[in-house]
Amino acid sequence: MSQWEFYKRRLVRLQPMVIMGSIIGALLFYFQAGSVFSLIADTPAWKLIVMMLIGFTMIPVTKNLDIRGWKRNVSGEWPGLVAVLRIHRKHSLRPSVCAKFRIAC
Repeated sequence: MSQWEFYKRRLVRLQPMVIMGSIIGALLFYFQAGSVFSLIADTPAWKLIVMMLIGFTMIPVTKNLDIRGWKRNVSGEWPGLVAVLRIHRKHSLRPSVCAKFRIAC
């Protein structure tokens, strides 16, 4: 299987689940309002729809598009995730793959 075939297969199989998850999340969004997520009650419907459409594409968003009140970049500020990805890369790549793509293992 070529790399392009892999991407096509991934898009066809997984993207519908991403879209469905974004739709379900948007439908249930206002039920999460409370003291923990302070911005939910004040979020206009148009901003929720924009975030849902961006969620379809899985594009990371900046802090100014925060609709829950976390006051952080939701997609990229989890330091634990960075550590997990580094460990995964270290243990999952064979030396031949690292040499081929010129990355540190």
